[in-house]
This record gives sequence, structure tokens and C-alpha cells, in this order.
Amino acid sequence: MNPIRKNFLVACRLASKHRRLVSLMFFVMLISFLVGVIFPHAFKATIDSIVNSLVDKILGKGFIEITSFIILNNLKSALFVLLLGFTVIVPFFSATVNGFIIGIVAMDKMTEAGPLVFMKIIPHGIFEIPALCLSMAFGLRIGLALWIKAFGLRSKKKREGIVKSAFKEAFIVYIFLVVPLLVLAGLIEGFLIVLFR
Repeated sequence: MNPIRKNFLVACRLASKHRRLVSLMFFVMLISFLVGVIFPHAFKATIDSIVNSLVDKILGKGFIEITSFIILNNLKSALFVLLLGFTVIVPFFSATVNGFIIGIVAMDKMTEAGPLVFMKIIPHGIFEIPALCLSMAFGLRIGLALWIKAFGLRSKKKREGIVKSAFKEAFIVYIFLVVPLLVLAGLIEGFLIVLFR
């Protein structure tokens, strides 16, 4: 079997195996999204500043430059969350902030353009959000593995190799699931930005 296809299937099995962690991260994002929708004016000035600084970086750029910026930015963010998963706090913080920002921005844009705004979010969001949830979930898995080993929360036999296994699984999922999903999401988002600007 082709090694890329083989590792992709392994990554899919790992995502399924740890679906509770992935679902947990999605649930946190969803709750934060709803809070952002209900309270769209909370921290609006700060979020507008963040969004505007990102928009300034792609202003007047072509499709390739915009898409490259989006993909690299998302890949770095996902890797950052994965590597800082050992804190356990960072994945939850990332899920909360991302969901909150998406909710506020969605409501803000909907007041300007109506429900059509979701046509600009959903096509890339269906790939980007699962990718972020996977990064956060497997980052959290690394954190939990470290805590289990540090505090001896399982038998010695089960603790052996748990951290190494968590890191290995996280990077298989990142390379063979998160990266392709974020590249696809970036291509779609870049195309939509150029199309609707």
C-alpha cells in the first residue's frame, strides 16, 4: 500500500479512536460560538483590531499570496495548539477564543450582508473547523498523557510509552489530516475572498 495512503488511514483511525476528545473541543467551540452570537458586542473593539490587522496583510494581494498567507497562518496556529497541548489549558483556551471570534464576526457580517455571509464562511469552515478541533484534541491528548505519567494515574505498564505514543499519534494526525484539511480550506477561502471583494 502507498505509504501516504497508509498513514492517512492510520490518521483517520486515530481521529475515530479519540473522537471523544475531538467532540469535546468541538463542543467548547460551539458553546463559545453561541456566546459570540448572543453577545456580539463583547470585546468587539479587540476582535475588530485582530481581524483588521489580518485583512491589512492581504489587502490588494492576488489569489496565490492570499491563499499562501491563510494556509501558513492556519498551519502555524494548529501546530502551536498541538505543541502547547501539554499545558492542557491552551487547547481549551484556543477552542473558546476561536469559537467566540467566529460567532462575533459572523453576527457582525450578517448585519451588513444578511444570511449570505454564511455562504462565505461554510465552504471553508467545514474543513477548517474539523482541522482545528483535531489539533486541539490531540494537543490535549499529549497534555493528558504527560499528567497521567507525572502523577501515576494508571498502572506502571499502561504509563510506559504513553507520552511517546501521544506525540507520535498527534503528528501523524497533524501531517496526514490537519495539513490537507487546512490546505483545502485555505484554497477555498482564498478563492472566496478574491471572488467577493
